[in-house]
Amino acid sequence: MEALEEDNKVLFLSCADSTNTWLKEQILKQALSCAAVFAGRQTAGRGRHGRHWESPEGGLYLSISFPFENQNFPPIFSCVAAGVAIAGILRREPYTADVFLKWPNDIFAGGRKLCGMLSELVTAPGIAPHVVIGIGLNVNAKVVTADSLYEAVSLFELKGHEFDVRLLAEQIVSEFRREWRNTVEFGTEQLISHWCALSETPGAHVEVLQDENRFAGYCVGVSDAFELIVENENGSRRFSAGDCRTLRQPGVQR
Repeated sequence: MEALEEDNKVLFLSCADSTNTWLKEQILKQALSCAAVFAGRQTAGRGRHGRHWESPEGGLYLSISFPFENQNFPPIFSCVAAGVAIAGILRREPYTADVFLKWPNDIFAGGRKLCGMLSELVTAPGIAPHVVIGIGLNVNAKVVTADSLYEAVSLFELKGHEFDVRLLAEQIVSEFRREWRNTVEFGTEQLISHWCALSETPGAHVEVLQDENRFAGYCVGVSDAFELIVENENGSRRFSAGDCRTLRQPGVQR
């Protein structure tokens, strides 16, 4: 188990209820700290806001953890770093997928959801706070869109052939660790710049959903705290949480 403490080592499980739940339990038992775990499938995968995440074989279900103490920025930036890392990988060989980041922590291709992330903070007496990032990426599995806010797509559907899911998991862990080290060393300004360059949300007409409330307008960007800034005829609002849906793509006249 000690090998997991090395940056890019990944523990592979054939099945887990949820990789986030499994890794959180290991942290609370002080068995693992800076670690990564991959499951071939999940029986109780979770998305944001408690949503169920379909997790059949052929998908990538990965959780990454690390201690989070005395940082000058909130844990949400761990998901920002993960999104930048994953989108960068998927745009390169052998994947070469036309992917874009969507606020706050999704990856889309052709208007369909390819990847989602869930960040959780683990705290307990006598244990350093830890962040656990859960990543669900549709790779070779047939995607299921029932009860989802968005139509889904897989890498297989985009490219017409299967990929090595374990290799992709290792690449994500390596690239995320590098991106996070840069963020800790240099701050979040560069990370936000990278995110905006990979995202279609800034400059688009969007609708933000928070519970039963909806706010539509033009996205002018994100703040230093990664709040979504949306303007319409009634003024400007900042959102730190919610679901963002693109109404019109960038480049379309306001």
